[in-house]
Amino acid sequence: QTPSFPPDPILAAGPNHIVAAVNRTFAIFDKQGNNLFEVTAQDWFSNTVPGITAAPFDPQVIYDHYAERWVQVWVGGDLDTDPYYLISVSDDSNPLGTWCNYALPGNRNGSNLTFNWNDYPKMGFDSLAVYISANMFVQNNGPYDYTKIRIIPKSDLYNANCGPVTWTDFWDLRDPDNFQKHPDAIPIPAISFGTTSVHYMLGDSPFITGTFVTLWSISNPVNNPTLSAVNLPVTASFRPPGAQQLGGGTPPIEIFGRKFKNPPVIKDGFLWAAHDVAGGSNFEFGFARYLRIRLGLTSVIEDVAFGADDFWYFYPAVMVDDSHHLTMVFSRSGFSEYVGAGYTGRFDTDPPGLAPSTLLKEGEVINDNYISR
Repeated sequence: QTPSFPPDPILAAGPNHIVAAVNRTFAIFDKQGNNLFEVTAQDWFSNTVPGITAAPFDPQVIYDHYAERWVQVWVGGDLDTDPYYLISVSDDSNPLGTWCNYALPGNRNGSNLTFNWNDYPKMGFDSLAVYISANMFVQNNGPYDYTKIRIIPKSDLYNANCGPVTWTDFWDLRDPDNFQKHPDAIPIPAISFGTTSVHYMLGDSPFITGTFVTLWSISNPVNNPTLSAVNLPVTASFRPPGAQQLGGGTPPIEIFGRKFKNPPVIKDGFLWAAHDVAGGSNFEFGFARYLRIRLGLTSVIEDVAFGADDFWYFYPAVMVDDSHHLTMVFSRSGFSEYVGAGYTGRFDTDPPGLAPSTLLKEGEVINDNYISR
């Protein structure tokens, strides 16, 4: 639990454990739900930034199935002078063992000092590297500036001696067909399965009416990385309104537009992803849209918006198994229900569409706080 708003919850599952984090704190659980270890991020990273006073926030957690390691990324330090990516890496699949901690400067593009800080990081990985995307804001409460991607080779990050770590940055990303436009939000690095020399990320259109998504690719990410992008046509969509719930609540729950919020999944030459769109009568409700992209031909082959009138489906995330069977989880609220969690899915051989939703956890109380998240 955390007193922070928003809590920014995230978790990852490994063979025998679950690592869960919220702003300020993370914990390690067994798969029976027993809390085995819990610590504040401020204490955990105290060996990286001497005198760290601000509580680290915006956690990301992955379990790297290639290397059988856990990786965490947080934002920390003094955001007006010395912002950092705080990174922690386990030495094996047991998160109760040894970890290496790093503090990589968030205000540098490569080796060049800037006056920005790194917000809202997202993390993905493949067989070669860990990838972190972030929104860059001008320090001292300045405006959004641009998006940045950081590539960290696993050969450095997973070194038994805990460093040193090198990285490559790409910054000031632009829409490939509309160069005057910045992406509406950061592209999200993927969770990959199998080996590849190209890493993919997915982002939404920067326009009010979204008629495409942007597929970003990083070729040769470790030795000589190059970044490219292509816009892929999709069914036109609009940004969803804030979510309503039983008992009301003011303001509505913030969905943060169509931006992708959880990592795509790559397996066997396909990419699966989900994001939020407006749907239902007069586009007054929130739907979860699922996409499947064939990477070799860079084409969208499945495009399904899932929802119903009087309900809001939001913050969807997807995973597929070895047979390409899909599961999509989401939050859901409605005029008649508090915010809860549900899921849907499809077998790879099913006709287009998704199965009816199943309730995973019913909401119990109204979600109501002053910043609506």
